[in-house]
Amino acid sequence: MILKISWPFNILSEEETEEYAHGHISEDFIKKHAISLNSNFYLCGPPPMVEEMEKQLDILKVDKKKIVTEEY
Repeated sequence: MILKISWPFNILSEEETEEYAHGHISEDFIKKHAISLNSNFYLCGPPPMVEEMEKQLDILKVDKKKIVTEEY
């Protein structure tokens, strides 16, 4: 995902540290940190996280052609 902050951007769901954001990536988080909703978004992670991110981007009307996913 292209963000206003350094690339690549990591967000941790369980571990809390000062070096990384913590929690789930929400619609508000994307609005706050994305350079543009017209950017390309690369989603990589476990299937439930990738599916949730795709839902959030759909709500924000991000073009599906701009979303690339990789699940592990």
